[in-house]
Amino acid sequence: MEGIQPIDPSMRPIEQIMPIDNAARGMMEESSDTFQNILVQEIDKIVGLHKEAGALTMALAKGEDVDLSQVVIAVEKADLSLRFALQLRNKVLEAYQEITRMPI
Repeated sequence: MEGIQPIDPSMRPIEQIMPIDNAARGMMEESSDTFQNILVQEIDKIVGLHKEAGALTMALAKGEDVDLSQVVIAVEKADLSLRFALQLRNKVLEAYQEITRMPI
């Protein structure tokens, strides 16, 4: 099976127009994160915020010396991060659904 052919035969691949040496290509691959890695990192941050909020809430419930304002701030950070993630998910799903409804 052959690769995708351009509609215009005069078009050339970008590698022929602007060649990239192997060293530069390696640096680009090392420095660029994949979407999956970025997504996993951000989800880990959200989970970390929720764990921190839970730990502070438990410490307050146990009667330990915890500043109430720090507990409230931690809980609000966790809540906002989760709400943001849900809104982002909803927007991505809406965009996907819109793309799937497009006529080809």
